[in-house]
Amino acid sequence: MTERMNTPNVEFQQDERFHAGSSSVAWTAVNGKKEIACRVSQELLAGYYGAGRQPEELIATFRSHRDVFEQIALEKIRCGDVESDRSGLFARVVSADYFRQSSV
Repeated sequence: MTERMNTPNVEFQQDERFHAGSSSVAWTAVNGKKEIACRVSQELLAGYYGAGRQPEELIATFRSHRDVFEQIALEKIRCGDVESDRSGLFARVVSADYFRQSSV
């Protein structure tokens, strides 16, 4: 169980879009000059939540677990591990095991 960190200087700017071909959910965590861009592909979400779901269902499921993604972003900002996330690999930090355990 993750515990929310009290980080008042962090602002989350969410931009949810699903596009044909490069479907994704995106949001940015900003803390001063540090910024983490998180882009979660529809394929990645489908891998966690089950293939065959409609994009609207995937977005709704992502929203219900958004606190997990925010918690990881806050921890990465705290540790200064920002540059590696600009490539879009950030989403892979969240393991499918977490979601299997949390849905039990």
